Amino acid sequence: MALRDYKKASTLTSKKESRGKLSFFIIGLLVGVMVTYGCLISLSENGRFDIFNWPQSLISTADSLGKKIKGISKNSSLPPMEFDFQPLKSGSEIDVRPIEGFQQGYLQAGSFRTIEDADGTKAKLAILGIKSEISRVVTAEKNVWFRVLVGPLLSERAIRETRIEMIEQGIIPIFLKQVAD
Repeated sequence: MALRDYKKASTLTSKKESRGKLSFFIIGLLVGVMVTYGCLISLSENGRFDIFNWPQSLISTADSLGKKIKGISKNSSLPPMEFDFQPLKSGSEIDVRPIEGFQQGYLQAGSFRTIEDADGTKAKLAILGIKSEISRVVTAEKNVWFRVLVGPLLSERAIRETRIEMIEQGIIPIFLKQVAD
């Protein structure tokens, strides 16, 4: 059986470690002070950094401000404060009245010259969970446009909710009434 020494370990090693940490702190502090002093010397023009070397124009302005402030007593009346409010824009209110004689209709999410652009908008709507279809329209000038239509939407509430959802995603919809055949 081997003998073990259960005597307390010497505290001498822990004192050496604490002295080492303190010496590194002091050395770091001295190096920091020397670097700061060197920066101040390099920033100054004549070899010393003078904080109190203010331009004469600033000193005279400060003196005149002090005289103006001293000239006002507690009893003297101050000029009334004026506020300049921008006039409110007329017509900036949102009309939220219900649509009279509501008919079912569609929301047009966009009108595009290429089928690829229309398909991209349709895909963005599909990600939102909004069903849409692409309609091909030929104008009187023989131009072909591809419209992305959402609907038919049967209630005002459905139109409002779908429209808000589309606007939040950067798609500005247009309401189209459904034409009876």
